[in-house]
Amino acid sequence: MREDDYATELIKEKEKKDAVGAATPEEEELTLTNKIIVAIGYILSIMLPVGGLVYGIILLMFKREPPIYRKHAPYIIIISIILCFIIALIEMIYYHII
Repeated sequence: MREDDYATELIKEKEKKDAVGAATPEEEELTLTNKIIVAIGYILSIMLPVGGLVYGIILLMFKREPPIYRKHAPYIIIISIILCFIIALIEMIYYHII
């Protein structure tokens, strides 16, 4: 009986360690590399809207990558499109097309 109790305790301790040490999906997606990749998308969409649009579409097409990419990709695309329109409007005003 003692061996069974000892084995049961070992299993319980291992389960506790696994529960504490296991990374949740949110923790897995919030690594520094993933944050940097998303930040590059936002910076690119502001500094170079066409490049940000392409980058956002690429992030949106990744199926197996962390969900953080697919979560932020639409926002990157929207920012890029809005800034493309603003830049086009400014150029039209500057060159007296409007």
